[in-house]
Amino acid sequence: MALASCAALCASLSFNVGFQVTPYSCTPHAAGVAVSTASGQSSVGCATSFTPTVDVCQVTLGIKTSGTGNVYSEVWLPNNNASSWNGRTLTTDNGGVNGCVHYVDMAYVTGLGFAAIGDNAGHNGSSFDMTWSLNNNEAIIDWSHRARHAAVVTGKSVVNQFYKKASAYNYYLGCSAGGAQGLQSAQKYPSDFNGIIAGSSANDFNHLQDWSSRFLQLTGPVGDPKFLNATQWLTVQAAIFAQCDKAIDGVDDGILEDPTQCRFDSSVLACNATVTTNCLTSTQVNTINKVFTELYDTQGRLLYPSLLYGAQYDAFRLGQLSGGPQGIAQDWFRGGIHNDSSFNVANVGQSDYALADSLDNLHGNPSAFSADLNAFKNANGKIMMYHGMADPLVSSSNSQRYYLKVAKTMGLTNTQIDPFLRYFRVAGMAHCGVGGISGAGAWMFGQSGMASSAPNNIITNLVNWVEKGQAPDTLQGTKFWYDTPAWGIQFQKNHCRFPYRTTYNGERTAEEKKAEERTTHFGFDTVAESLKASKVASVFSSVASSYDTMNDLMSLGIHRLWKDHFVRGLNPGIRPSSAIPDQGQRILDIAGGTGDIALRMLEHATRVNRDTTAHVTVSDINPEMLAEGRKRLSQTPYAAAGRIDFLEANAEDLSAIPDASIDLYTVAFGIRNFTHKDVALKEAYRVLKPGGVFACLEFAPNLGNPLFNAVYKRWSFSAIPLIGQLVASDRDSYQYLVESIERFPKQSDFAGMIQEAGFVVPGARGEGLEGGWEDLSLGIAAIHKGVKPVK
Repeated sequence: MALASCAALCASLSFNVGFQVTPYSCTPHAAGVAVSTASGQSSVGCATSFTPTVDVCQVTLGIKTSGTGNVYSEVWLPNNNASSWNGRTLTTDNGGVNGCVHYVDMAYVTGLGFAAIGDNAGHNGSSFDMTWSLNNNEAIIDWSHRARHAAVVTGKSVVNQFYKKASAYNYYLGCSAGGAQGLQSAQKYPSDFNGIIAGSSANDFNHLQDWSSRFLQLTGPVGDPKFLNATQWLTVQAAIFAQCDKAIDGVDDGILEDPTQCRFDSSVLACNATVTTNCLTSTQVNTINKVFTELYDTQGRLLYPSLLYGAQYDAFRLGQLSGGPQGIAQDWFRGGIHNDSSFNVANVGQSDYALADSLDNLHGNPSAFSADLNAFKNANGKIMMYHGMADPLVSSSNSQRYYLKVAKTMGLTNTQIDPFLRYFRVAGMAHCGVGGISGAGAWMFGQSGMASSAPNNIITNLVNWVEKGQAPDTLQGTKFWYDTPAWGIQFQKNHCRFPYRTTYNGERTAEEKKAEERTTHFGFDTVAESLKASKVASVFSSVASSYDTMNDLMSLGIHRLWKDHFVRGLNPGIRPSSAIPDQGQRILDIAGGTGDIALRMLEHATRVNRDTTAHVTVSDINPEMLAEGRKRLSQTPYAAAGRIDFLEANAEDLSAIPDASIDLYTVAFGIRNFTHKDVALKEAYRVLKPGGVFACLEFAPNLGNPLFNAVYKRWSFSAIPLIGQLVASDRDSYQYLVESIERFPKQSDFAGMIQEAGFVVPGARGEGLEGGWEDLSLGIAAIHKGVKPVK
């Protein structure tokens, strides 16, 4: 097929699929060229553009599923030459409650040769927004199952008409709610797919929302005696791993191979007469015990299994344990269950659970928990289920529960269920392995575009099972260093199919031995590289509320003047030439959790440059610093302006920020805490537009004047930790902070690192880069800048 045939396709398309179908467009796209998403589709939590990896014909369609039900669908047809298509289709998912085409995976699977099918599940919206369900039952039915089926039968028809032959095999790839959608297809439409990959499935959806809403009742809001903050959950995590890690699988590696085997004793965390710090009240210990319990109805029947040990800190970071309502649960009870936008999810109880169950049929069975898969089995269909054993959003025990329910309902033993359904438990993997919280385990196995670099590919595993009868006994996962393939493989692990589990046999791989040897500094201490980020997070959780006081102490109070000077020099609010209409300067402030720099940027843009379009994204790895920033923003005139947003992310992995989308990247008093400063600089280079500016304000390790340097060092190392103890009862955190300055590269070395990342360093003279920075207050701090070249 030639690209030219694509443009004429829409005029010839006709459908007899049981739905009214309207072709919108048929557009050829060349490999490697970025394309904006279709007009009118959601860009909130979804991609605003996509880049196909092969030449494709993109077909966009509207499908009417009922009087008010409408589905937007796309079919991507590889068409570089006659051999571009592998004869198969693969349908992509909608994770969370997304209402958009999964463009990342569409590009991924067309690159593997599949014709890709995707849809918006019958609504426009983002992963955690279900407000569309209010008084909109037809949309709920579409999201539950109908939209996926309509898109599949329509997509198969498009494939048939384009290639002049039907697809030989049809596959599905999904995770989270997308995993549940795959299981729903096997339950309701057994002929839609030959093979299904269902990961971290959010089926038994009603009870999942019951369970999610209960966490707020267990922890209370922030400030409640029952509540634990992020630092306290990290303390809980350390105690769990101390008791259960090596005891379960024979190796102390920070991964619980099977958390269901953990018998955690929370009483060790309780404060007593001799232990008064780094401990918890009896009320908080009781909270811990309740968080790890199942949810039952009034008759004692299990509604939903417990959160597994090891997932609790990420559950806090993702909103389950952070003292507020979980977004999907709140919207579901307001829209799908009560049709009342003011319903308070904090009051959810047994009567609400029962009401949700009674409405399941009306809603099109979003529970997706039917265990009779005989029709799918008899059609020779195959299902590969997987679930991360450190999932903070959907308990992995629920996938095991569904697997066992299928076996019991169909009267199958383990050996009898194996020919069509296999379930793999992935140790150390968080929810689907995406969203910046992927887990410490070997979680990449080609389950999404984000995990496509893994040597083993679950899609290939499924194809070989369906088409060649080669059933997988294990699922090989890969862990890259810092989840970045360019850094190489840290270790690999074979994840066993249930009911088997992996145990340590006493032999370490070369990668595992190397992992033990890779260390970095944490202040003056040497720690494993994998531990530094969590240690830094703990420090800043501890000092979040006193962060400005800390900088006052470390800078002799003049950090505020430095910040003003830093901002004035950058002059935010000048509309860049690259800005699109109605969009001003895009600023990314890294490690800026408290919002101090961001607010100064907006103040300068507004008052000095009379600009009201500049926008700042504040990114920080620490949720408590971000919470402090949101609190400060709420007390300013910019609270409702929509000009600041907050992003929890690691500066070494800004996958949530598109390439070449930022005009100005700033980091103030943060980069010295990064584990890999060179990786962070490369990420800065990636996200900046050509001509964009990298700007860093940081303490310097050595002052120019030897006498002043000696006095300042003595004051720093003697006085600051002591004052930290007096002001914040936290000597250790302040000790680390002064030590971290000492370990930061000197000015000329850091300027060289900026240049090595690809930036042009303004003012640099010669190989020593003299003049490539600006010293402040005799060199206590320095401003570094780099400009991304315009090619």
